[in-house]
Amino acid sequence: MAKGKKTGGRELGTPNKLTSELRKRISEFLTDNWEQIENDFIDLEPEKRIALFEKLLHYSLPRLQATQLEAIINEPKTIVYKNVSKQFPDN
Repeated sequence: MAKGKKTGGRELGTPNKLTSELRKRISEFLTDNWEQIENDFIDLEPEKRIALFEKLLHYSLPRLQATQLEAIINEPKTIVYKNVSKQFPDN
């Protein structure tokens, strides 16, 4: 057996049987009980309904990654002061 060489076990890309079975059963449960799930959702208080909706979105929308921006600006800063009182004398 060569060091660092994998022997036995699942081949790369082979789906996990337990995960596949669990996903199948969850999907069947949701399909079979969808009407009850919708009714329960509608019966929730608005705050709880929004919280549940937000949690469910994580399973349907891709999660966006944070983007880090870095900038170095080496321009001199100038402050211009104008005395506007000379332009508008008191009457």
